[in-house]
Amino acid sequence: MTEPAPDERETPAYMTSEDARRSASQTPMMRQYLAAKAEHPDALVLFRMGDFYELFFEDAVEAARLLELTLTSRNKKDDEPIPMAGVPHHAMAAYVPRLIEAGRKVAICEQMEDPREAKGIVERAVVRVITPGVVLEDSILDHRSNNYLAAIARGAGDGPVELVWIDVSTGERRGATAPHLAAALGELGRIEPREILVADDDGPLAVAVAHELPGVAVTRVPPRGDGGAEAMAADYIGETQKGGALLLRDLERVELHSSLRLGPMTVRNLELVRTLVDGKRKGSLLHLLDQTRTAMGSRLLKQWILFPLAGLDAIRARHDAVQGFLEHPMLRDDVREALGGVYDLERLVARVTAGAASPRDLVALKDSLGRLPALSAALRESDAPALAALADRLDPVDDARALIARALVDEPPLRLQDGGVIREGYSDELDELLAIAREGKSWFTRYEAELRAQSGISSAKIKYNGVFGYFIEVTKANLHLVPDTWLRKQTLANAERYYTPELKEREDKVLGADSRRLDLEQGYFEELRRA
Repeated sequence: MTEPAPDERETPAYMTSEDARRSASQTPMMRQYLAAKAEHPDALVLFRMGDFYELFFEDAVEAARLLELTLTSRNKKDDEPIPMAGVPHHAMAAYVPRLIEAGRKVAICEQMEDPREAKGIVERAVVRVITPGVVLEDSILDHRSNNYLAAIARGAGDGPVELVWIDVSTGERRGATAPHLAAALGELGRIEPREILVADDDGPLAVAVAHELPGVAVTRVPPRGDGGAEAMAADYIGETQKGGALLLRDLERVELHSSLRLGPMTVRNLELVRTLVDGKRKGSLLHLLDQTRTAMGSRLLKQWILFPLAGLDAIRARHDAVQGFLEHPMLRDDVREALGGVYDLERLVARVTAGAASPRDLVALKDSLGRLPALSAALRESDAPALAALADRLDPVDDARALIARALVDEPPLRLQDGGVIREGYSDELDELLAIAREGKSWFTRYEAELRAQSGISSAKIKYNGVFGYFIEVTKANLHLVPDTWLRKQTLANAERYYTPELKEREDKVLGADSRRLDLEQGYFEELRRA
């Protein structure tokens, strides 16, 4: 049998987002979604609905294929049902990396108010856009490599080409001017960006970049004649963060002649950072040399290998520092031991600044800062000027470290919403609410015993469910013993449910304490993150 041509194959009929925009029968919720999608047409929009992030229309079809999700639909009986797929909100961190690895952008559309307090439809807004080159999530990043966003811009003819490359996860920001396009593309090959920005009015440049660097996401953006590559990158990053702050260093201008020129073929054939056989790090020169103790050191070593020094003074300064460690093995051991307890400070600080740090991130920051005094003391013992000078640049930020230690428990839960993040003694109000929660169970046990003794109903039980709250359950056989002070709450086939003013008061206190406690912890943590 002859297989039909691709354009003759029968494809499922479903409504696209463009079809929906032209439709007059949009629900308020769908209008919200379509507005978010119109704002980010090139991204997969994850739309928060209760405990799930939902995708609709063509986004759902694509996400279902990439993530192996079940594709369902809204309005199934319509001629053109709306494709729909979703992921649990607590599992988002497992799914987003797969979309980014596939080269997709993801727009996170959150609920901006508590659904219980919303008047009408819940307000929603896109709070952040994650792209291959603008990533803060540790689950997506390779801790041993930078995750660069690059921008390239050129003037007329075959003149100089501006390059900017930024790692938002570490704050690094660098720029250079290449003499011509071929040199610029060679530098991009060494830099290994995950995403490259090109002005959308320079189609030939976009084609050249895509051809020279296959597999790298090329994004067309509005041109910025006044600021070139740097302005394009700044605008793009600002759009992804939706007003959130990112801590980026001042732009460091790189003179390309300060390092040896290594073309992509040279880097590849010498297996400097990955092997020819499988393209993996293991077996490369970098893998052999990398005995670093921190993620920051591993990333820096990779840069040193790809950009070997060309200036004699810089080479001598680096050799002097290395010699200082070679001649003093005890110093080397002390420094390595101190660095062993240091987490990825660059990326921790970036997440804190962006308001994306978790409780565990802040504890890791505190523990890392706590290692700096020992590191500084070890470096001061060196007679190598370059190493001794480093000690003066290490600031343990004692005030911040002490504040985190006072506010957070030593081993906080993974998620802030799980509670139990703030240390006892930090807030009197929070301590009182914790005491109420702890005493709640024992109070209900004591009160149940009192009710049994007062009424003579030995089988009376205090129970709880999410719909009716706390209640006293009495079997039909004992209804004649129920005191007048017990108020009826619900009738069942074989029992009646009651409550008392005391029980209701305690219920309000316990349930309110749990909710208030989580709200307080959230507030204290946000204050701490901004401090």
